[in-house]
Amino acid sequence: MKIWKRIVTISVVMALTVFLFGCSQTTAPSSSDSEKEVVSPQTDEASTSESKENNNPPDAVVQKPAGYPSKNISWVVCAAAGAAIDIPTRALLDCIDLGANIMIENIAGASNVTGTLEVAKRAGDGYTILTTNSSGMVSQPGIYDTGYTPEDFRHIALLEPVSPFAVVVNPKSAINSVEDWISYVTNGDSFFYSVPNAGASSHLAIIACLEELGSTSGIYVPYNGTAEVSAAIQSGEIDFAVLGVSDNIIPQAEAGNMRIIVILNNETCIMAPDIPIISDYGVESCDCFYGFKYIAIKKDTPDEIAEWLKQEIYGGLASDKYKAYIEQAGLISLDIMSEEELTEIVYNAYETYSAMLKELGMTE
Repeated sequence: MKIWKRIVTISVVMALTVFLFGCSQTTAPSSSDSEKEVVSPQTDEASTSESKENNNPPDAVVQKPAGYPSKNISWVVCAAAGAAIDIPTRALLDCIDLGANIMIENIAGASNVTGTLEVAKRAGDGYTILTTNSSGMVSQPGIYDTGYTPEDFRHIALLEPVSPFAVVVNPKSAINSVEDWISYVTNGDSFFYSVPNAGASSHLAIIACLEELGSTSGIYVPYNGTAEVSAAIQSGEIDFAVLGVSDNIIPQAEAGNMRIIVILNNETCIMAPDIPIISDYGVESCDCFYGFKYIAIKKDTPDEIAEWLKQEIYGGLASDKYKAYIEQAGLISLDIMSEEELTEIVYNAYETYSAMLKELGMTE
């Protein structure tokens, strides 16, 4: 991980910093930012009826707190409907019953900061739950004052396996191999690429990779979220993109919508074991970049409510229906992490990325 200290040139840092600060001003969501949808309680597959395996919580049953819930629950997803973190959230909500209607609020903007900030401003009363990711909770707070830090939340449940990033291209692209891609980005000609969120771990991963390859002619094209970037790949607007392996790219590749070229990591990805890894081509600086999507609640949520919510959410994650979703998405089985394990991942990533961004001069 020492290699990241030298991963970008001054010109790349300046260009990225200008773009990031242009996107960094956040406000409370307006009606155009936020989409609400009501999900009724599920009764066909209640979480407490499912068996628990692997890293699931203890067998002791947590009793529902008296009088909770007494009103609708807001579930904020800090991205648009259909985004990479929205899809697993809706899959999970099909598997749990929290005893009240759940109002899904899609609050997108500022690389997942707007929705996360909105939850940070709300009361920690158990009536707001958040789906966020490594961009909104880890990398963006390391760049500028978002109005919150990971310490303002309890990090309770991982939605999908932690995954590395991959370079993907249009299926009609002349880039068919890692060798083709390396030649393409190092021949001196301009090329266009994108990631779902500016300044996120996927963005740092590709900057690290291109710098180590000696590539200086790339032009970053901003889009808002995985869906827009995937559409840009399929339409040929950009030459390649960097997406998380868990961002539905395996089914997309199998359907012929994109081609996966290389995993930006130093270890073989067990979700895509046949895809080459970049370290086999001499690039060693991508070993610390991963993406993760997860559920959080406010730090001051009453313990009895938090523990019951965790129990119900863990049960939904362990359900056969959610396991089927994970399999259909082309992912490996999900080991259900405890709150303590997930919190350690979040805090370690936050400290690592914050130090990295400070070293690069990308912080306010």
